Amino acid sequence: MKYKITSTYNWYYAGDTRMMIKMYSINGVAFSFDEISPLLKDDPYVITEMTNNRIFTQEELYKTSSYLIEEEAHPLLFDMNEHIENPQDLPIT
Repeated sequence: MKYKITSTYNWYYAGDTRMMIKMYSINGVAFSFDEISPLLKDDPYVITEMTNNRIFTQEELYKTSSYLIEEEAHPLLFDMNEHIENPQDLPIT
């Protein structure tokens, strides 16, 4: 079985700060995000998707990322390209 990388637009809360992000997940488990560009912040599609998707908090991302690290399945920290069906969709580091 190969893992699949997906990305969604979401709201992210870190303390009192709210950000618009592109969240990356491996088989549905979030592991990293990018802040979206100022151009995308006004895009109706992005805003609609963010409104319909789940909200992430700093604590949630810490837990999911820690889980992946413990399982040696965090794709940014471990060489997993041969186990991922779409490595081209990983965030650029």
